[in-house]
Amino acid sequence: MARIKYNVPIIRSQLSETNYETKNIGLTWGDPQSSHEIILYISVGCSHCGKAVKELGRLMEIYPNLHYRLIFALNPNSSNDETNIITRNFICYYRNLSKNEFFNVLDTWYALPEKTLDALQKAYPTLYTQYDCKKEIDILYEFNQQNKINYAPAIFLDGRLLSHIYNYMDLYGIARAINAE
Repeated sequence: MARIKYNVPIIRSQLSETNYETKNIGLTWGDPQSSHEIILYISVGCSHCGKAVKELGRLMEIYPNLHYRLIFALNPNSSNDETNIITRNFICYYRNLSKNEFFNVLDTWYALPEKTLDALQKAYPTLYTQYDCKKEIDILYEFNQQNKINYAPAIFLDGRLLSHIYNYMDLYGIARAINAE
């Protein structure tokens, strides 16, 4: 089954028709000149998203020649939603920490038994104001408002949403297939 599932034409057949505008959204790593980009859409309250983030970090080490993007799900109806405030903190951590430090923050977050702003700030105190990272948050709001993606983690390849039959455990097989192309 894996040989079929990770065949590039099969993967491409499972991509949405819609090409989502993801170029200026989220957090990025890897080679921006790569012909392929793996995008992970995650929610800060989702345990599977934590596993997906861990897998994404592993892929970056194995396939540094690919481009990677992490996009956070936000509640587009409330800027004061705790999830949105936590996401703002993650964006600020991304701006101010090395890749490894940032992924340590995410690993710590997803390992917390209680995913609250208080728990995050006990583990990683922040000094950010509500105006820090405002541009990035505004772009995320717009993306979430326009696209209404209804599950996380969701995987995109080159700006197109991959069918939900692929999940975070398929990231390695997808990366290996497109990297060999």
